[in-house]
Amino acid sequence: MYLVGEKALTDGVQGFRSRHSGTSTGLNFSDFIYLFISDIDKTTTVSLRYWFRCYDLDGNGVLTQCMLERIYKNQYDRLIVANKDSNGRIDLFNFNQMMHLLLDKLNPANRQAITIDDFITYPDQLLDGGHFFNGLGNMGRYVLHEDRSLLDRKTRQEAFLTGNGLSDWDRFAMITYTQYARSTFSC
Repeated sequence: MYLVGEKALTDGVQGFRSRHSGTSTGLNFSDFIYLFISDIDKTTTVSLRYWFRCYDLDGNGVLTQCMLERIYKNQYDRLIVANKDSNGRIDLFNFNQMMHLLLDKLNPANRQAITIDDFITYPDQLLDGGHFFNGLGNMGRYVLHEDRSLLDRKTRQEAFLTGNGLSDWDRFAMITYTQYARSTFSC
């Protein structure tokens, strides 16, 4: 959780508390547990609603580009500072690049005004919603997800090419699906 941007935590959690419990002072134990569980697993409706409310800084039920840019800028600035302390190279997406990636995956009804329904209407959106919030405020989790996705994809490709761990049926199904996908989606 230490990688979550300060703006996302202070503005979001305090805004969430003031809008829903009438106070904006401190974080009690119950609120901390709710935050912690929602941060660990962002694939549930409850956690996505929590993060949506935290990122909805004005409480109107809409995430705008301006609001999201403010949150991402804080994370971007922290990553720049962290990079100055290390010898490694870090490739950072600017806000427009990150939003393009996140919105393409989430596919909201309106890219300029994202609502909670854009995160919870379809089962696939539950997985993409957590990735969306991590991309804006928790780069460590975002990168971990991207690395895991890349590793999973490479492992599946390797298994497909070598046949390791695949039954004859699995190989047949993968080949048939690949042929079907290529013929269906080729222009």
